[in-house]
Amino acid sequence: MEIKILKNGNLSKICNCKKEISALFLMKKEQLEFEYVVVAVKIDNIIFPLEHIIDSNCSVEFIHIGTREGLRIYQNSLIFVFMRAVHELFEKPKIQVKHSLGDGCYIETFSRFLLTQDDVVKIKKRMEHLIEEDEVFEPMYLSKRQAYKYFEDDEIKLQMLDYYPQKDILIYKYGELYDFFNGPLVPSSGYLKLFDLRYVPPGLILRFPTVDYPDKIGIFRPLTNLLKIFTEYERWGNILNLSYVSTLNKKVENFEINEIIQVS
Repeated sequence: MEIKILKNGNLSKICNCKKEISALFLMKKEQLEFEYVVVAVKIDNIIFPLEHIIDSNCSVEFIHIGTREGLRIYQNSLIFVFMRAVHELFEKPKIQVKHSLGDGCYIETFSRFLLTQDDVVKIKKRMEHLIEEDEVFEPMYLSKRQAYKYFEDDEIKLQMLDYYPQKDILIYKYGELYDFFNGPLVPSSGYLKLFDLRYVPPGLILRFPTVDYPDKIGIFRPLTNLLKIFTEYERWGNILNLSYVSTLNKKVENFEINEIIQVS
């Protein structure tokens, strides 16, 4: 089995393997070194988790967080850690990942009480603990019918599954949580050492590295005006009952889109 290893789109080396091998083990076996954290692999131009098994001739390119694809994987993985931390700290929390804001994403979470600065400190400490534990994100490829069972109490997730394009869905288990994302996650939480949380009432900003600075968290710059614009945009979405993409898909499916266009 011939595996062509690419770097920045160009052939770097060719290796021959007698048996199937995971992309992660291939990277270690060939002692490949990268300037930034590697989070996934592209095999014949399709992105897979690092645990993916290579069993035929192919070209391979490893993806690190200094790329847009790699940063998105890092962000999704870190959001999963955030979700677990919140679920472990608060009773039956509701988490809404709203929108990108600067070098992070704005999130609102609700339990019995409104979020406070002390809560944000607790969430950050729990995330740091979970990252130190380096627990794996367990990938599972399931059919839609199987996936529905894991999210039968979450109407929004069920709507998202209805419009998911692939037959098999990559679902991850992390602790007691199950979720799916637009693409793979890193192998384990220990990959996610760079992050920050900032309290921005009534929610918070989960901050990440950036493509320009993938090895550090930058100086925090409040984007108050932009947040106000997003809040107003969200208010109109609620009025039109269009808080989620899956809701918009349903409107289109039910031939209600002209009504939405006229109102907006």
